[in-house]
Amino acid sequence: MTGFWIACSLATPVFFSLIAVAVVAARSAPIIDPILAAASRPDWWLDVAIGSVLYGLGEEPGWRGWLLPCLQRRHTAVGATLLLMPIWAAWHMPFFFYRFHFDGFGTVVGFLVALLAGAFWLTFLFNSTGGSVKVVAAWHVLWNVANLALAAVSATAVGILNALMMVLGFGIVVIFGRGGLSLPGRAADVRISRHQT
Repeated sequence: MTGFWIACSLATPVFFSLIAVAVVAARSAPIIDPILAAASRPDWWLDVAIGSVLYGLGEEPGWRGWLLPCLQRRHTAVGATLLLMPIWAAWHMPFFFYRFHFDGFGTVVGFLVALLAGAFWLTFLFNSTGGSVKVVAAWHVLWNVANLALAAVSATAVGILNALMMVLGFGIVVIFGRGGLSLPGRAADVRISRHQT
């Protein structure tokens, strides 16, 4: 696994954010002022800290560091991800009561579809790095910060960001699903390392 590939993978939240900002800017919507206004509020920085520490760094040792390897011992990578996703989704459901603007059933469905796409991507990233929890945790932190930054811009920007993530996550399944949701040759490495530990 090259450092360049890892850097490109970690850059996906930034790259997708730039696309979302470009689309919103093309519609003559303000970009910089809303982000600067959000960054001037202490509560926004608290959200960033919580999103980084609890949701990014705090979740990944459990989801990808422990549960995913356990599930992949008995199931394919796709099957393991499908089993992990409802548990991960249940973990997130309380957020609807205090963190997200709840717009009804459609919001829940959209969130679950995006979460599944994210789960596929994180399995791919975990398996392709030979089981690096640090890489998936770093990506998760960047993803949460990107969502919070774009939420200050507009719901459209957040929607574009998440739509791009869905294309990536489900595209990974189509392209790499049969190969263990990993770059060629990496799935076997992950299986071997799991049996050795």
